[in-house]
Amino acid sequence: KLKINYEKEAKKPLFNALIVNFKSHKLAGSTLLSRSLIDWVSFACGDIPHRVINVEEKENLLDIVQDKLDSKYDYTIVLMFNTPLLSSKTLQEIMDYAMYKKINLCKLPVGYVIGKDYNENTTVDSVFSNLLDDFYQVDNKRQLNHAIDVLQERINSFHILNGVEIKKPKSVYIEPMVDIEEGVIIYEYNYLKLNVMPYGGILNYGWMDRPLSIAGRVILKENNVIDNSKVGKNSCISGSVITKSVLADNVYVASFCEINNSLINQDAIIDKGCAINNYNVISGDKVKANSVLGDTNDSSSGAGQSR
Repeated sequence: KLKINYEKEAKKPLFNALIVNFKSHKLAGSTLLSRSLIDWVSFACGDIPHRVINVEEKENLLDIVQDKLDSKYDYTIVLMFNTPLLSSKTLQEIMDYAMYKKINLCKLPVGYVIGKDYNENTTVDSVFSNLLDDFYQVDNKRQLNHAIDVLQERINSFHILNGVEIKKPKSVYIEPMVDIEEGVIIYEYNYLKLNVMPYGGILNYGWMDRPLSIAGRVILKENNVIDNSKVGKNSCISGSVITKSVLADNVYVASFCEINNSLINQDAIIDKGCAINNYNVISGDKVKANSVLGDTNDSSSGAGQSR
């Protein structure tokens, strides 16, 4: 990787990015792990100022951006919306390369880097050919599935490196922005979706003072779906569906339960086959098997109504 000594420069060059979106592309509205193709490219840009340009498909990239360059930036990175495997590391290497070569027009595997003196008569004076895998283009469903596999492997590897034990990573689906603490154990066929939390919909108990997460020493046994929820430390969930809910510390949820928009306080035990909706299970309570709590039950006790 090229290293630039900014002390020898009058000032650090300014970069921005243009993400070109072909509106008529057949996969323009597709998502990968709950994010659009454009979102993945935007995420890679990180702190680099960037904006999306919507155009018709098959237009020439250089013609598209010629009148959209901002003179306050020294370089503009032109990216395509359907390259979701791009990473911030890749873009940093591109910026280092552009500064080292002092390019005016650089061809990327997909896209360009354009210097501030670019005009219609400028010719390509450099080619960046590193990190080709990150410029993988998604143009059909097969390529979309490949990109999903690559991104999921990256996400799972990130959590494993941070101390999460995932028994069979290829069977575990974790969406981006999930916060999983060290010491969590995840068994096969878990689906974790925690990237967006509709605070307006969940019961407000006033103690959600930290980011949504799977806290330390949680055990997720096989076949759970945890959707936009928070799980406290030392809890265990086995083969259940948890949606828009908060589970406090030391909670046990047995198999075949459905918990929606509810608060399960610490040390509570939820036995098999329970349905809990819009409900507050008090601390230390034990909900017996096959109970129905919430919208269909007026009781404030965790004993519930058997079904």
